[in-house]
Amino acid sequence: MPDSSSLQREVEAETRRLFPAAVRRVEWLRYGDSPLIEPGEVLPRVVLAEPSRSRGQRSGPHHTLTAFQHEHGAALKQFRPLGSGGEGEARWGGRG
Repeated sequence: MPDSSSLQREVEAETRRLFPAAVRRVEWLRYGDSPLIEPGEVLPRVVLAEPSRSRGQRSGPHHTLTAFQHEHGAALKQFRPLGSGGEGEARWGGRG
């Protein structure tokens, strides 16, 4: 099982590769940060950069997410867990 720091580096590298200008940073949630996270688990939270917009375009979280999904839909399909190898373990990677 990879340690959490190597998993974090792998996810962050994959994020930079697939979404080079669209992601500000990856934050790591741990047990206690969310009821979805069990002891020993970590979960990435991807913080998006606000997209450039033309005059009159809307801004805000919904617009940012919608623009990200539209622009990076194909890459999002590559950014996924490959499976679980056991308790507290997830492997991430892309196709291609």
